[in-house]
Amino acid sequence: MEKFVKNILQKSLIALTALLMAVPTFAQNYNLNPDSVYHDSHSNYWSVYNTYNQTALYGFNGNLFLITLQTQFTGKSPTVFTIDNTGHLAAYNMKPNNKNYFLYGYEDETDYYSGTQGQSIPFEYDGQFWHYHNYMKWSTAFSKTDDSYDCFARFPGSATEPYHAYYDAVKGKPTVIKKGAFQHDSTLYFLGVYAQSSDPNYGKWCVQKYEYDKVNQKFIWKKNVLVSGIPGNMLGGIVAHTDTSGATRLVINTYSPNNTGTYLGYLNATTPAGGETTFSYEVPGGAPGTLLNCKASALIGGTAKGGRTIDNMIGLQSSGRMVLFGYGNSNTSVINYAEYEFAHNSYYLACSGSVVLPSSMKPASWDNTYPLIGATELIPYKFNNVVGNEANGFIQNNWVYYPDGNGKICGLRFTSDTWKPIPDSTIISDDLALDAVSDSTYGPAVRSLWSLVGITDGGPPSSINWPVWNTYYVPETRPTELNLDLEGEFTSTVTTTSEDQYTEGGDIATSSHKGFSLSMKFAQSYKNVVSGSHSTVNSLSLPFELNEESQKLGVYIYVVPTITRYTYKRFPWWDPGFRYPVPGSKQYRFQTSSTAVIYRSREISEYPFGISEPNAANLNDWKLTNRTDMNKDVTHSNIQPICSPSWQNPHAGQTGTFTTVADTSSEYSNKTSYSAEASFKGKKPKCFESKVSVGHEVSYETSTANESKLSKKVEVSLKNMSEKTWGINFNSYIVHAYWFKPEEYDWWFYDSTGTDRPWYIGYSVSNLTKSINLLAPAAGKQPKNAGMLFSWNATGFEPVEYTLFICKSANITPSQTVFKVNAGVNSDHYLASPEFCEEGKTYYWSVRAVDRDGEITWSESRPFAYGSAPQKSAGENDLNAIPYPNPGTGKGVKVLVDTKETGSVKLTITAINCIVIYQTMRDHPQPGVLTIELPELSLQPGIYLLETRINQEKDTRKLVINP
Repeated sequence: MEKFVKNILQKSLIALTALLMAVPTFAQNYNLNPDSVYHDSHSNYWSVYNTYNQTALYGFNGNLFLITLQTQFTGKSPTVFTIDNTGHLAAYNMKPNNKNYFLYGYEDETDYYSGTQGQSIPFEYDGQFWHYHNYMKWSTAFSKTDDSYDCFARFPGSATEPYHAYYDAVKGKPTVIKKGAFQHDSTLYFLGVYAQSSDPNYGKWCVQKYEYDKVNQKFIWKKNVLVSGIPGNMLGGIVAHTDTSGATRLVINTYSPNNTGTYLGYLNATTPAGGETTFSYEVPGGAPGTLLNCKASALIGGTAKGGRTIDNMIGLQSSGRMVLFGYGNSNTSVINYAEYEFAHNSYYLACSGSVVLPSSMKPASWDNTYPLIGATELIPYKFNNVVGNEANGFIQNNWVYYPDGNGKICGLRFTSDTWKPIPDSTIISDDLALDAVSDSTYGPAVRSLWSLVGITDGGPPSSINWPVWNTYYVPETRPTELNLDLEGEFTSTVTTTSEDQYTEGGDIATSSHKGFSLSMKFAQSYKNVVSGSHSTVNSLSLPFELNEESQKLGVYIYVVPTITRYTYKRFPWWDPGFRYPVPGSKQYRFQTSSTAVIYRSREISEYPFGISEPNAANLNDWKLTNRTDMNKDVTHSNIQPICSPSWQNPHAGQTGTFTTVADTSSEYSNKTSYSAEASFKGKKPKCFESKVSVGHEVSYETSTANESKLSKKVEVSLKNMSEKTWGINFNSYIVHAYWFKPEEYDWWFYDSTGTDRPWYIGYSVSNLTKSINLLAPAAGKQPKNAGMLFSWNATGFEPVEYTLFICKSANITPSQTVFKVNAGVNSDHYLASPEFCEEGKTYYWSVRAVDRDGEITWSESRPFAYGSAPQKSAGENDLNAIPYPNPGTGKGVKVLVDTKETGSVKLTITAINCIVIYQTMRDHPQPGVLTIELPELSLQPGIYLLETRINQEKDTRKLVINP
């Protein structure tokens, strides 16, 4: 009994303590001193029109943006500035014109300006930053119409993207004048006031529902819904507040500019199951009065330090606050404030007073208007409880802006809250790569986090009598082997979750996000400003060897993340010790802290491999003509094997090695995600296990965007093959290894990879007797501004088509090809002027041949440096004579002559001892190219000079004859 009474007393004491902590404090009176001020000294003037404030301030992704109408051309356009943490304005230039203003494309936009209607409204939708205003049509100035344009502009997501802008023509006077905007679930709503005097709701507030048309990238109006009870006719600010039940509501601040009052109240949203969302306005019982007789007001979430210290504060435990600033009161040259604390699902006055202003920054009427606007910026900051080496949170600053009597822009900064990680709250899930093939550990939800980065046919193909092979070779000796020595850099974007809310790359996942989106500002800003990506590097060296078991298997290579979860909360400026977190502010940051590379085997007979008999004696399935999909892509994309090692009995096989260069690295980005409903019964990774305050389990989604940069060595080895009698089922062959990279082409195997875009290493085999031999030009320097002759021949088969390629790298791929020509059955091609080549750069040329059976054979890639050899002197530029093959055997020499001259061509071949070996004369009846064959010529090995003359032109070339 005594123990029972003791427990009751303890519980009562705890409950009483909690109740006392939740009781609002008595209000203080304190005059705030701004923590810094800004007074613009440039020609950036506040914009107002017809009592409507056309200057807007907004904090997006932690940065402050000021938007004001300024004259562009002879009209006026919304002009955008960013504001640093000292208040300084800088032009925010945007593509495509690299100017800091929007153009919408309507009639007379840059020629005339006739005024605006309603407020300048910045807003966010699905994590993107937009701006709205309404322009009156120019015809209103002389025809007394009320036509106008609703103008929308979306800020660019990055410096490489252009802004997006459009307009909707409005016929007649607008039904509603818009004052502000917010997002609820996946819908955009505007808050506005009915504007037509004939309307029975004239002067009353409503919400306008807009749905987003993703195809046309514009908002479509759906309907207007009256919201009863909202006082005033101007909007001063919107603050999102999460109450103790976990629900987020909007506190809206309205006022009347004619000095009749300033108001606060909750905007509540109700969505019945399967029904339409409705809104209502509520002033909580016991809520205090607001600032009186203000001509304008601005409401900002968070605290305001304003020169105070912790010794000046009472009610320290009341950390969730908002501040209302009022302009005017009985004295229009002052700004007053009221700071409110949230408690009992309501708000209470905690502190009030005036703002101490410099004498040069007194507010005053500007164009008969008294504007006041406020917004929040977030400054990245590294707190003592370190999470990595980067800034790990934010300091919030609240800014209030207004014009002085000259229209100059004034700003007041107040240090506010901090957003920082909770000590000892980090959870790491490092076992995501251990999921079994059967998905038995975590299930498909976690397997969806794996990113497929590579596919390979496995070990290079060969036909082996395995019992015989194993008799002659020591155990574990493999006939062939593929070695990947790759360095993969995997970049993972940060994903944030706030209880049951979720952002993915700045986009609201509407399937799981419910409520007002404004509560995600901290987490989304951190993702975009501080830690948009996090890189991990894996050195991957995986050998894929041919043995009796692996011969039937292809391989899928995956990157699997290790996910770390950090927990964050918001704290008031006076709380460095993590004692008073803002209720409902808990958010999470998920980061891929490392990655593991694993692989899974697939039957080689399955798609995309398609090899039914991998060990057939003729290796018929491995021939390119029988790999139909692969052959199609090889042919259409003009891709060349990365290497072609060969084996011929009775010698050791070759090893083919290929190293990519920087500009041929493979990159692709793929988003993966994990999600589990609250009813999910399987095992969850540690980082996704959590409960919110009301006790129900939370469903999470996370996303990692993996970007692979693979730019190292690939090696295909046949070195262990030597004697046919030791188990090899044929006499000789060539293995062609193709590397299909993500950036090159829409490859056939993507049909089986979903959203993943991996690379693929595939093989084909061909007869060893087939080859293409490059004759001219030899590797080395080629003179600038001179024609080039490319010559080759085929051995072991009769081609029906040759194609010549010139590329920037040794690997012939679409992205590297600068010149391609179909030569038909001709075994040479002359380029009179290779204008696509840059002086001093090295290029590679190669020839592809196709035979009657459709088999493809490639030559080697031979380099040449263009423009690095001496140019011809004056008087020699109109004759270009090229002997080939050069080097050659001394028989079958040809000379290509390119000249504008006509007449007799004299050829003279001289030995290095100046003895003339050979002379001949040939007619050149018309300008252009002439090929002179010298079948009667037979030269001994050595070095000779070929001199070609026509009229007054001369060309001298070195001719090399090999033994």
